Amino acid sequence: GLYEAMTMSFMGTQTLDNLNVATDSKLRNAVRISNPLGEETAFMKTTLLGTLMESLSKNFASRQKSVPLFELNKIYLPIDNDPLAHEPEMFSVAAYGDFDFFKLKGIVEAVMDYANISDVDYLPVSDNPTFHPGRTAKITHKGEELGIFGELHPDVPGNFQIKSRCFVAEISVEKLFALRGPDPAFEPLPRFPAVTRDLALVVDKEVPSADIIKTIEMNDRGLLEKISLFDVYQSKELGDDTKSMAYNLIFRSDDRTLTDKEVDEVIAEILQALNKENIRLRG
Repeated sequence: GLYEAMTMSFMGTQTLDNLNVATDSKLRNAVRISNPLGEETAFMKTTLLGTLMESLSKNFASRQKSVPLFELNKIYLPIDNDPLAHEPEMFSVAAYGDFDFFKLKGIVEAVMDYANISDVDYLPVSDNPTFHPGRTAKITHKGEELGIFGELHPDVPGNFQIKSRCFVAEISVEKLFALRGPDPAFEPLPRFPAVTRDLALVVDKEVPSADIIKTIEMNDRGLLEKISLFDVYQSKELGDDTKSMAYNLIFRSDDRTLTDKEVDEVIAEILQALNKENIRLRG
């Protein structure tokens, strides 16, 4: 689980500097307070991540080994020719310790499920200086960006005096409500048993999991009920430019019990399609 944090609505430019926010980023276009107590609280915050990281820093200084925090709060974005700011609500996560990318992605997926938003894509991000270039993804729905999550750039935790890898996410609650789907209807329990298979695939390290899943789903004969990534592995034996990604596949038919032969034929078709994209079964 996560611990809820409630942080101030103010920030200073140093907070954005510590996050490695680019000088031309819209996050630096902040509403200035007319009578601030000091430069560290001179602006209304444009992201929750800075103050959450400051909370993590205090916990790290207190020798807390593992701290996962979340915050549900507003940010303040200036509007041209309007004295009032736009105040969208955001959901943000920041954690260090017993935490990793896949735990964070699980939280993001749970939020998307709760909002009943389907057709969500997770696209790699490599040009945001706040984040690790190889361990970050933006959350999109039909081309609209809903948020971002991943590991912070290796320089950022040190800027907050944290000697640990840190993982963060920030999602627009305003957009989630706008896209929220209908409440799910009751579905009868399956009449026929499922068949499970695991596939360990060797792929180029730059290939995103979403591309692999799409290829598998396009060649499943309509029998794939669920697919999930459960392991990512790299080693000298695989090579510096490749990685192993292991998936659990659950097959089920609505009108019959699937035989092993049927599932094996589907797996063969899936592997054939993957081979065309230079993705092979790990031996």
